[in-house]
Amino acid sequence: MILALALADVKAGGWFGKVVKGKRQGTSNVGPVTGGDGRPAGDATNVVTDYVHVRGESRSHDAKFFKEITKAYKTAFEKAAKRVKNSEGKSGRVKFKAETDYYPFRMKESLPVVKRAAAAVSDIGGTPTIRAANGGLDANWMVRHGVPTVTFGAGQNEPHTTDEWINLDEYDRACALAVQLATTR
Repeated sequence: MILALALADVKAGGWFGKVVKGKRQGTSNVGPVTGGDGRPAGDATNVVTDYVHVRGESRSHDAKFFKEITKAYKTAFEKAAKRVKNSEGKSGRVKFKAETDYYPFRMKESLPVVKRAAAAVSDIGGTPTIRAANGGLDANWMVRHGVPTVTFGAGQNEPHTTDEWINLDEYDRACALAVQLATTR
């Protein structure tokens, strides 16, 4: 019940899925839900689960905003835990732990790696469009460790959703771009 109430509160507040608050944007999601260590959260329908382990994530290119998204979840879970009571009148408990796996980054268009990438796009007949992309990438880790890294789309659309699809023409162009970048001196 705590999970259900918390997620309903998060959704009602506009903090679930694509999150847009004024000019700030981010994303959030929840899953998997287990009993911890990959165990099921319960083996029978007639048993009230005493422990549930929930994992989720929040992301934004704005480091303060992704922390705000995470705080909305923490607040919702704490509020829900107070509302759920057992037959003895005791409230549920929540242990909330937040870790940062994907540190946001933005790169200046004046950086040599960005200029080289834009030139490679032009060299294969494309028009470079420089923008920030949502998602966690190897680039997040690399930039965090001092390796300026540019990423390219490869035709993906609606990633990580039930409507995910790929544009094969864009995928072919991405392959050509990879060859161009690998062979340019």
